[in-house]
Amino acid sequence: MRIFAGARTPFSLIILALLLPFTLQNVSPANANSQGIEIADQLMDLFASYDGVDPVYDDADYDSSSDITTIYGFLFENPKEDASLTIQRLEMLGVRIHASGAISADELVASKVTLDDRGDETAIAIGTMTVQDPLFPEKAIVDGKNKAFVYRLATEYLLEDTVIASEGKILPIARIFARRGELDGDIPETFQLDIENVVFPVDDMDDPSSQEQLGRMGYDVLDISMSAIWSWDSAAERMDVGPLQVSIRDMGATTLELAVGGVSREFLLTFEDDDRRLELAQLMSFISLNYTVDDDSVTDRIINVMSEDADLSPNTMIGIWVDLARQQMTQLTLPEDFIKMVVKATEYFLNNPGRISLSAEPEAPIPAAQLMGSVMFGPAAIIPMLNITVTAE
Repeated sequence: MRIFAGARTPFSLIILALLLPFTLQNVSPANANSQGIEIADQLMDLFASYDGVDPVYDDADYDSSSDITTIYGFLFENPKEDASLTIQRLEMLGVRIHASGAISADELVASKVTLDDRGDETAIAIGTMTVQDPLFPEKAIVDGKNKAFVYRLATEYLLEDTVIASEGKILPIARIFARRGELDGDIPETFQLDIENVVFPVDDMDDPSSQEQLGRMGYDVLDISMSAIWSWDSAAERMDVGPLQVSIRDMGATTLELAVGGVSREFLLTFEDDDRRLELAQLMSFISLNYTVDDDSVTDRIINVMSEDADLSPNTMIGIWVDLARQQMTQLTLPEDFIKMVVKATEYFLNNPGRISLSAEPEAPIPAAQLMGSVMFGPAAIIPMLNITVTAE
């Protein structure tokens, strides 16, 4: 189960015991090392039970003063998938071995993590991964039909300095953070996800035309960040999604907020029965939606490039776009007051890039079946039903 990088001699153990009696709180290094190895072995056995592949490690120890178990040189090879996971150093605070066979801890910190998927020619390197309240469930839970255990695997995840390498391209991600709130039964009441500074070089894009256009607009890289949060009220069977925001540095950001009713516990716990999920989805209702675009210079850059290509002034190009939008909405036989509202907001935003927003706030929740039926009659039927407004500022 373990591969020792180097064994300590009895003499060295005696010296350590003499030098550090108080620090180790009367636990000798030999016992600390033995206890760490015992915990590591049980963890390896649990991992092996999941799919029959035995992970290995170099060494392990336990520090009773801090209640930290440290595993060195963790390696998990999966020949079936032609993939491997390595962790140079794995620290676990407050490890607990449960009678069921599950293993939990207060905190897990993994340093220099590498996931190598040779089949897909993809490698993921993580500088540091910190997990709060990690749980490694017993095999019976993992194999069972109730997949809600995934919500209990941890309360927080923090990944720092992640790099994804695939097909000769490198994608660095500064920070990934996820947190779940308190559980209502098996379901989190809230969930948060933040992904910061995903740096994508424009030259790595597959489309040469996109490379050229972005280059002309002054972009060498796309520095992308995303944040999302959702909450669920079991009593009201209501889910609020958002704000969900995607932002690109020196471009702008889009933000979505959505409220949906009729989101039942059964729907959230139905993982594999797609037909049943569809049935339950039809019982939902639309409450509200807000979508916002905040400009951070990209609008002017697009206007300037497009104007240059058409050999027109920016003001003339804006006028053409506004007229085109009016014509398209007229062809769709949209309400005249709605057309005027959209044209006014669009024209203002293009001339004064800042924020443009769309909101849909019906007087009462609209059942999903009614909403889907109205879609068949086109946008002219949906706009007044949803009470859609468009504004710019």
